[in-house]
Amino acid sequence: MKTVEEIARMAYEYNHDRGYMCSEAVVHAMNDGMELGLPDELLAASSSFGGGMSSGCACGALVGGQIVLGALKGRTSPAEGAAGVRASARELHDFFKETNKSTCCRVLTRGGKDRERCASLTRSVVEKVSQMVAADGK
Repeated sequence: MKTVEEIARMAYEYNHDRGYMCSEAVVHAMNDGMELGLPDELLAASSSFGGGMSSGCACGALVGGQIVLGALKGRTSPAEGAAGVRASARELHDFFKETNKSTCCRVLTRGGKDRERCASLTRSVVEKVSQMVAADGK
């Protein structure tokens, strides 16, 4: 398993240099760096969230982080309860909004495709999610 810094660097490179969208960069970097073994279908599912779901709405980096949290902490039946994953989702959302003042792709990129800004956002999400996972041991 790679360090938080190495995974964050991978996310930055996946987005900035390799052409992955923000959501994909976060999910792929965390999967590769943490050796999660996520199924290809989940990796592919992250593609639909790039560019703010192609509408400029929710930031793909934030959504990618939520996908990873759900994969690691989510439930497979209602009987399992959702308190843990919901608390983690809220923590990531609140961190992101406090840090960036918005969760909206259009606002964060000022309506344009800013590769450097997007790569920086993917990096910060990976750092936060990695820290959250390490703190929980899951």
